[in-house]
Amino acid sequence: MGEWYLEQLEIPIKKSHDESSTVFETQGHRTEEVAEKAITKTGIAVFSDMEFKDIDRLISFARERLASLEAEYTAEKHGVDVVSAKIFKLVRNEYRERDRLKLIVQYRREFLNALLSEGQEHAEDIAKEYSEARTESDANYEQANASAEKQQDFQMTNSQNLKVYISI
Repeated sequence: MGEWYLEQLEIPIKKSHDESSTVFETQGHRTEEVAEKAITKTGIAVFSDMEFKDIDRLISFARERLASLEAEYTAEKHGVDVVSAKIFKLVRNEYRERDRLKLIVQYRREFLNALLSEGQEHAEDIAKEYSEARTESDANYEQANASAEKQQDFQMTNSQNLKVYISI
């Protein structure tokens, strides 16, 4: 990279017959530009590539589109979360009863196996485990219920604010 730069410095800037234009020769490419635009007052050549500007404009457009899609996705995902919360509120008691019955069946099976194979003392430990599991399950349902209560409908103003925030 450094060698290429040094080679470019050695290439002379050739002036054409017209003093208002300057010819640059680099790697077999010739470009003519107005001298006032090409060379600043300090003598530095200003590089202006239209393809670069087009690519930069496309990148800006892609970033804006990505921000718009992310905002739309977030709004739709929030909508799905709100619907899921509403469904949970409607069937919460059925889910809780289903999980309670599963725990009862699981721990009764373990209790009977422990009672038959290891005796009364180990079976009492299983009963304590069941009590702890039931308490944990109830706590999980209370937490899920609180989370479902917090879900609110997403307003369009929030969607616009989200687009602005994401694009920054």
